[in-house]
Amino acid sequence: MPHCKIDNVDLHYTVTGEGPPLFLSFCLGGNLSMWGAEIDRLAKDFTVILWDPRGHGGTTSPEDPKAYGVVRAAADLGELMDHLGYGNAVVGGVSMGGGIAACFAGRYPSKTRAVLIIDSNTAAGLPVADKVVETRNNTIKLCEAGDMGKVADYFLETSPSYRLFAAKSPENEARLHAMIAAMNPTGFANTLRSMLASETTTEDLKSIKAPALVLAGEHDPASAAVELTAATITHCESRRIENAGHLSNIDQPVLFADEILEFTGRLL
Repeated sequence: MPHCKIDNVDLHYTVTGEGPPLFLSFCLGGNLSMWGAEIDRLAKDFTVILWDPRGHGGTTSPEDPKAYGVVRAAADLGELMDHLGYGNAVVGGVSMGGGIAACFAGRYPSKTRAVLIIDSNTAAGLPVADKVVETRNNTIKLCEAGDMGKVADYFLETSPSYRLFAAKSPENEARLHAMIAAMNPTGFANTLRSMLASETTTEDLKSIKAPALVLAGEHDPASAAVELTAATITHCESRRIENAGHLSNIDQPVLFADEILEFTGRLL
């Protein structure tokens, strides 16, 4: 597996396709199993780099909670871009990954050709709601107990955003459960801690100068945050994917890829 060494962290990534570079990261609790046919479609026009933020997938899970967060992840993305020899790229992500992409675009404008902020509550920089604080703290305690099957049960039960819409099926429900259960308990707990810290604000979105696409499923529970993000970024287009929820790439992989290709096709 290819890795980029950053301090004491091995950042895992994969590369597929040919063309301009497109870096994508996934949701909280995700791994590469979250991606599917949409990547095959994008890889016909792009060199697609999928990468695992700290605590996820094949990337190291540091013990120190301070080694996590969207600001740290944005810095990691910049290091990965340098490692692969790209001066700039299209950057994007789903949910938490969209928050990372937004943070990156604001802090590293010269490295950002365009930014894709997809199904993302994180990007809006809003304070974490009290109910979410409670469920995330409970999830952290379950992670510390070490039974990741119970973590997956609780996390999916208490996270309405992760309930599939168009693609709801026993197979896809099992896919999401397996994805969460495969998390490193330390990595998941520390990621949750970092997200409770609310490192970015809505005002930070105003520093994004690259062309931006804010994309979301029409039934995404994060709709209010998505609309705020789109309204705050100056150079921004906003699109909705019909018959899709929070994980629109799973619900509608073809439409997901088509929206990205239509947007980037006018820019690159």
